[in-house]
Amino acid sequence: MRLQGILSPAERQLSQEDDGVELIKQMRTRIIESSSDDLHTLVTKETGAEVESMHADISARTGERLFVFSLADDLEAQLAG
Repeated sequence: MRLQGILSPAERQLSQEDDGVELIKQMRTRIIESSSDDLHTLVTKETGAEVESMHADISARTGERLFVFSLADDLEAQLAG
C-alpha cells in the first residue's frame, strides 16, 4: 500500500532541518507501532487473510509512506482462480 502527501505542513518544514527527517521517521514509526493491531485487523477484515507481518517506511523527501503486509494466504492466486 502506498500513501502520498502524508506529511503535515509542520513535518514538511521539519524535513528541511538537520536531523528533521530522522525525527519524522521516529515519530511516525511510534505511531504505526502503537496502532499495528488495528492495522492488522483492518487488513485481515478487508482481505480475509491473516497478517503475518507488516513493514512500513516513510520518505520525508517525497511525503510518501509505504506499507508491505505479508499475508498467510496467496491473494494473487485466489483472485486469479
